Amino acid sequence: MLTLLSIAIGSSVVAAAIKVVKSTTRPESVAAHPLRQERGRFTEVLTVEEGASAGRQIDLAKFQNLVITVLLLLAYVAQAVAAVRAVDNPAGTPRHTMVEWLAQSAAESTVESGAAAGVPEMRPA
Repeated sequence: MLTLLSIAIGSSVVAAAIKVVKSTTRPESVAAHPLRQERGRFTEVLTVEEGASAGRQIDLAKFQNLVITVLLLLAYVAQAVAAVRAVDNPAGTPRHTMVEWLAQSAAESTVESGAAAGVPEMRPA
C-alpha cells in the first residue's frame, strides 16, 4: 500500500517538475493559464498542453480518460445502490419479512397456549 502511495506522490512531483521545465524552456509552445484569471475553465483539463494547438484542441487521450472515469463512477454508484437495496438491515433479513415472521410466531404461540388451556380459538370475522 505504501509503495502505491509513494508511486502516486512521486509521479505527481515529477509531472509538476516536467511542466515547469517545459514552460521555462519553451514557453511559446505550452498552453499557459492567464495570469489575471483566478480560476481556469473546465475545458482546460481536456485540451492539448503543448504544441501548435496548445489550449485550443481537445486531447483524445484526456477525453477518453474522463469518459472512462465517469462510467466507472456511475457503475460503482449503481452497484452500491443495488447492494443497499438488497439488504434492508445489517443482519441480512429484510425488516418486513422479520416483522411478519414475528407477528406470525406471536399469533401461533397465542393460539397454541389458548388451545392448551381449553380456550376456543378466535378467528377474525
